[in-house]
Amino acid sequence: MGLIAKIKELFSAKQYILRAMEEQDAQYKRYAELSPAGLSELADGELYSAVLYRMDTALRARDDLPKKAGPAERAARLNDPGRAVYVASELDSEMAEGGLSAFFLDDTRTLALQVSDSLREIGAQEHRALFDAFVLDHQVDLTRPRAFAQDPDNDQAFETFDRAYQDLPPLEGMVVSYIRQHITEF
Repeated sequence: MGLIAKIKELFSAKQYILRAMEEQDAQYKRYAELSPAGLSELADGELYSAVLYRMDTALRARDDLPKKAGPAERAARLNDPGRAVYVASELDSEMAEGGLSAFFLDDTRTLALQVSDSLREIGAQEHRALFDAFVLDHQVDLTRPRAFAQDPDNDQAFETFDRAYQDLPPLEGMVVSYIRQHITEF
């Protein structure tokens, strides 16, 4: 492939990416303008994205929230349904990317004390039972979960938890059902 052909290919890829970004920005703007009735008409995956986007936008607009606010500070500024969705979504995201140890090691660890209540609130009883049993069985201090996660002797416990979590019904579906039940709160 010649240099000119390579440049054309790169330019075309860049144009494709820019168009996709513009389309996503337009979609997000539409999410911000939807009424609860409009939100309720969205498909599950789109509703999930729309609500997370709306919560993030609302948090960024707050004057009382520092720009570098951590997850716990962000969660504290949300209403009860928003907090339940936020905490459950953060847990689920970390589980998909690195498991419970990642949740305990990353900034999301500041949400550890809220996980059980959030899972109960959205109706994820199996997820809650699994999390609560892990905390109880391993005597995890949820005010300092990073210390537990950094101990290599706990690697097997995390692997066992992560496998069991993967066998549960997807948490996102439960979060979406909860959102639909509380649509006017978002």
